[in-house]
Amino acid sequence: MWKALKKIIEVRPDLLFFYVFLWMFPFSWRKVLSASPPLGFTGFNEYTDMSLYIGDIFLALAVLLYILEHRKYIMSIYRERVFHVEHSLFLLLPSLLVILAFLSIFWSSQKSIAFYSSLKLSEMVALYYYILLNIVPRGTNKQSSTWNFVSGSLWIIVVSGIFQSGIVFFQFIFQSSLAIHFLGESIISPYLPGIAKIIVFSDPYIRAYGTFPHPNVLGGFLVFSLFSLVYLYREKMFHVEQKIFYPFLFILFIGITLTFSKSAFISFIISLSILWYRKNKDSETVPRGTVRDRFRNMFHVEQLLFLCAIAILLLISLLQNERNLWQSVNERLSLLPFTLEYIAWHPFLGNGVGQFVYNISLDGNFLPWQFQPIHNIYLLLIYELGLFGLSLLGIFLFFLLHIVPRGTWANYSFTLVISLLVIGFMDHYLWDIQTGQIMLWTALAFLSSSKILTK
Repeated sequence: MWKALKKIIEVRPDLLFFYVFLWMFPFSWRKVLSASPPLGFTGFNEYTDMSLYIGDIFLALAVLLYILEHRKYIMSIYRERVFHVEHSLFLLLPSLLVILAFLSIFWSSQKSIAFYSSLKLSEMVALYYYILLNIVPRGTNKQSSTWNFVSGSLWIIVVSGIFQSGIVFFQFIFQSSLAIHFLGESIISPYLPGIAKIIVFSDPYIRAYGTFPHPNVLGGFLVFSLFSLVYLYREKMFHVEQKIFYPFLFILFIGITLTFSKSAFISFIISLSILWYRKNKDSETVPRGTVRDRFRNMFHVEQLLFLCAIAILLLISLLQNERNLWQSVNERLSLLPFTLEYIAWHPFLGNGVGQFVYNISLDGNFLPWQFQPIHNIYLLLIYELGLFGLSLLGIFLFFLLHIVPRGTWANYSFTLVISLLVIGFMDHYLWDIQTGQIMLWTALAFLSSSKILTK
């Protein structure tokens, strides 16, 4: 494994910076450049600050080196027909979304936040392009293998997920943070206000954070890691054999469980169901062995994960009493009237990217603990960039999802995107928190590549 990585890095130095970026993004290593707290809020607010992450530097270096090394290839993409005409939307629509974000600065309440949010969206689209161009074959350029890039990236995500699961386990056992704040760990305790927790028989227990800003974000990342492990196992990449697959699978699943993230488990169950359907549909035209063999080879792992996920989700629901469950729902719904009111005022172009939390403080009808985005990326997108912004994303997703090719890579990337889009109905971090943004745009690049590679 390490020899393969070393060989790739020697030929493609930009990959060194990209792989370091992938390893580092779960850690909140950053320098706060400007903290613009909402009105009436004296502390730090995640959604109104402007920070430079160390990972931003490594990604910028990776993209810059790639451009310098492959500038002729980039300039000749259309001339050499690397992307077919029907795939030009995979490049165009994300760019239009960035342009709209920058234009929204002009009608934003807090222009500095809007400018910073536009830059972050640009960074994520650059990440999307970088991954896409690395996976799509480069004609006569044989300097690196498409699947070496894929397997190397996924393996880093898996190892990172295993590392996070270890942190999760000990955080939950000790019911506190582990004094690894140099990795970006939050200070957590079941008795600190504002810390995500579950109540079992009137006693509070923390939901594990890892080094992420919230257990829900960690849960989404571990789902990403788990699907990556399954893909590596299916394709036998880096010799992911049974002897390490099942222990890793168990560790990641324990990690997801200790986040007690309902959004992660719900998305996991739905995406697994879709994966079953797609694989069953593919196998109908490609019979292999007996029915028993097909069931064992194609459904054993996914079926086990599906049943475990349902069991854990039911357990989480039972552990949360009805009062706490409805309190969580009501807290999320409390922002809905405000959201719909502002959408009605500016339905087509929105209120400006990154403006939700700042505008809440201007409203004057909310308490400081409510200064957070609405937990739905689609409503949040309409609020910030209007129906025009949602239409751009909707068209992009339509062309990605409406006809998905067969094959393990297509099934994996399709399942991954679906799981994140389902999370988007229940949380906001895929749109406005860096770790969530990286997960979303990486998954979108994977799925885009699967469609282009079939042409």
